[in-house]
Amino acid sequence: MLSCGEERLETGEIGLPYILRTLGELGESDLVQKMIFQKLHPSYYRFIEKGETTLPEFWRDDARSRNHDMMGAVLEWMYRYMAGIQSEDGFRNITINPVLPEGVDFLQCSYKSVMGTIEVTVQKKPQMQIEVCVPVNTKGRVKAGETWMPIRGGNIFELSVRSGGKYDISI
Repeated sequence: MLSCGEERLETGEIGLPYILRTLGELGESDLVQKMIFQKLHPSYYRFIEKGETTLPEFWRDDARSRNHDMMGAVLEWMYRYMAGIQSEDGFRNITINPVLPEGVDFLQCSYKSVMGTIEVTVQKKPQMQIEVCVPVNTKGRVKAGETWMPIRGGNIFELSVRSGGKYDISI
């Protein structure tokens, strides 16, 4: 997976989802971000530098086909581990635990689940702020700092983490 101490992907499309999920479960978002933004292939950033607007078939500049969802495992990692949107029961109960890697100060994510659209916006500076909107007829919890807060569908929740472990909550 990693090359001689470098933080570089060394996988094809079959192993890619498993590597990203495992790193996400281990809380290694900073490592995944470094792999995504490396300048040489294999790299998603390299695709952007070369002007790609879809995902090519291989980790090469000369890939013959240019529209392959199989390289899209990074999108699942982004909504699941950066935005923190997860569920184990078809999105009736939703867990939101956003984790922004080093250097990422703002995230806005929208995920279309079977129950409806889930939206998460996170801003790190000047203080941590999280805005969450979950579909009607759902419930769950959102993690702000070290505290889990209950949420219920049909409302927009705004959480601001203040110093001293205090939170401002707006519904």
